Amino acid sequence: MKVFDLRFADAATLQAAFQRTQELSAVDSCTLDPDELRMRFVARDAEADELAHQIYLDGGLKWCSGHAIGVGR
Repeated sequence: MKVFDLRFADAATLQAAFQRTQELSAVDSCTLDPDELRMRFVARDAEADELAHQIYLDGGLKWCSGHAIGVGR
């Protein structure tokens, strides 16, 4: 599993990224902080990497950090 923390240039790109996360069953959790234009999501490794990459390609991403997390340890 991986957790990604993303920050966006504006509310429209944050909303588009959130909608993209809602389309994937691999996303276990997603939180939004609209005041900071920030989104965090947890998903399986390969799907998390691909989702972050697609959000990057969509544009409007100011910052992104992804980290592997241990689940059930």
